[in-house]
Amino acid sequence: ASLAAAIADRLEFLTSPARDALRSAALLGADFSVSELAVVTRRRVSELIPLLDEAILARVLLDEGAQLAFRHPLIRAALYESMPPAMRAAWHRDAARALAQDGAPAERVAQQLLPVLDIEGAAGAADEVTLLPTGGGVAAPLVAVVGLGDGEPSPETLRRAAGAAVRRLHGTAATAAIAIACPDAAAAGAPAAGAVPGA
Repeated sequence: ASLAAAIADRLEFLTSPARDALRSAALLGADFSVSELAVVTRRRVSELIPLLDEAILARVLLDEGAQLAFRHPLIRAALYESMPPAMRAAWHRDAARALAQDGAPAERVAQQLLPVLDIEGAAGAADEVTLLPTGGGVAAPLVAVVGLGDGEPSPETLRRAAGAAVRRLHGTAATAAIAIACPDAAAAGAPAAGAVPGA
């Protein structure tokens, strides 16, 4: 039997609600907090505890103190990849929205949006703009994620990236957020300059 089949057999011992909770947990990464899982599943912690206990007893999850973790990365991968890509993208968007509405750090929200970019085929090429609907997770209906290409971005690359986002958004929405990864706070002025039409 293949490794994937062995993992699937192992997970069949879990109840269907426990497997569903684990699929949601797989979206959060190799390790996750119970409170974040409650946010993204829109369930009370008290409802999740018996399901997570079941997974811990079955040795699918490990108790790492403040977090739970999948016992092996292949278990998480099997759960994650068992979902069709379109479904994963929708779940990641929902998770990002739920985490943002709950006040999670921007990095945790971004970790949910990055896989959506992969699923939608974004390559991260310089000036590549991918529009993602926010669904209310931020105060704008769209986020324009801009690729910077390979290597450390120069101020000119950052300025051009912001300009590419503004051109792509023209006529799309009254309000939009632009996501550009700046290497440090000092570099943040370059995208601001590039976002001004004619700059």
